[in-house]
Amino acid sequence: MLKTWKAKGLQKKAADIFGILVILSGIGVSIYMNTVGRSLWLDEAYLVSSLKNRSLFQLTASPLDYIQSAPIIYLYIVKILMMIFGDSEGVLRLFSIISYGAAMVLTYYVSKRLFRCKYPILCAAFVANIDFLLRYSNVLKPYVSEGVWVLLVFIVYYLYQEKKIQWYTMAVCYMVFIWAANPVCFFIGGVLTCEFVTGVFQKEGKRIANSIISGGGILASFAVYYFYWLRSAATDDFMQNYWLNDRFPLFPVNGENLKTAWKLIRRLFGSCHDELRFLLAALVLGALIAGIWKKNKYCIVALIGFALSLVASSLYMFPIADRLWCFSFPLFAILAFYFIDMMLVSGGGRRGELFAVFLMILLIWTNSGILTYRKAEEVYWKGNEANPLIAYVQENIQEGEKVYVFYNSIPVVTYKNGYGVNKIGNVTEDNIIWGTNVVAEADADLILQEEKCYILTSQADEETIGEFLRILGENGSLETVLDVYDTRLYLFGK
Repeated sequence: MLKTWKAKGLQKKAADIFGILVILSGIGVSIYMNTVGRSLWLDEAYLVSSLKNRSLFQLTASPLDYIQSAPIIYLYIVKILMMIFGDSEGVLRLFSIISYGAAMVLTYYVSKRLFRCKYPILCAAFVANIDFLLRYSNVLKPYVSEGVWVLLVFIVYYLYQEKKIQWYTMAVCYMVFIWAANPVCFFIGGVLTCEFVTGVFQKEGKRIANSIISGGGILASFAVYYFYWLRSAATDDFMQNYWLNDRFPLFPVNGENLKTAWKLIRRLFGSCHDELRFLLAALVLGALIAGIWKKNKYCIVALIGFALSLVASSLYMFPIADRLWCFSFPLFAILAFYFIDMMLVSGGGRRGELFAVFLMILLIWTNSGILTYRKAEEVYWKGNEANPLIAYVQENIQEGEKVYVFYNSIPVVTYKNGYGVNKIGNVTEDNIIWGTNVVAEADADLILQEEKCYILTSQADEETIGEFLRILGENGSLETVLDVYDTRLYLFGK
């Protein structure tokens, strides 16, 4: 392989070296982000409650705490990592870092093998520098890993197309993948549809039968998974209402629907900054159209997969939110770079190839994930840095003093201070007042009964907590003891 690479031209070698440096920088920054001690975001703290308080064998015996949802395989991988390495924030986020690195490797492989691109390393470099992917490589959530499983759907299909595995092996893989990432269902549907239609047009009865049998097994696996695991979160009224405005209007009937559709499509291509967002969208669309024209099965599978995703969204089953569609970013990159390769590298001559490399590097450069998150202050999440506040209270609170924990702060406080523990610091008596979601008058009355009380808040916007703080300020002294990235610890006294 090295001899083959050395035989390449100077332009190819320079582009590959640039891409490798970007990829290594991205992985380095992702690891660095995991060392700065960022506090758990609210949703992370929600999820860790189940991971930390349940045994391996009871992990999925009932729905997750706080109406959380995550694929079963993801949960077991994180749980096993916790059992081996402990339950620090770094360990909780370790699988996301691994998934980020795996996404680079698989993007390279899919771009090179499936789409025959000449510059697959640049495609992987584009993915490495996506702000959103880097951000969520430092989060206890399955979003980055879902992109890896979607790419594996394509790779398994490629191995089947190349006759390296049998159709039943592919089917078994897909039956497992469904338990690892929700979006894989759409692209597995794309594979089965493509196989069935190909069999019909080419009059291959065996291909038709294999696709039907595979589909039956995969559908059975999904049915078991849905009724065992997905249904409780998917049908929850709170979650339905939470994502109500993120439904894609598949058949717009008025101007408002069109505005919503346009807003959501713009959101999907947020992996690239505004300057080149529309260029990325145009390249992806061009790749899908050209892929259909060339009868490229992988483009057809991608198109069907995205179409099924939008259908599911229109049925209130798969909202369009950037973090839920994180899986699409590597695919968008692969399709965009495939189109550039097809139009400028394969048939554009030397000048066309030079312009193609320039365009690819420009796309990489317009993302700013690596430059952004190499600075520690950008890694922290405003309003969510509760760890320093908790540490301050643990060290400074005195006997007889109380601490009020804002209700959004409860999950992270219980993670750091101990589940089922009602005191904090070196004291003998319980001293924690747990907040309620009423916040204002009811919670303020509890604090007004105390001579001195710390107020620990995180993910507390002015609209939610403003009236509460005003009542306390009017009935005593209220000072800000600590302010860490807009995450505030107050001290109330009479």
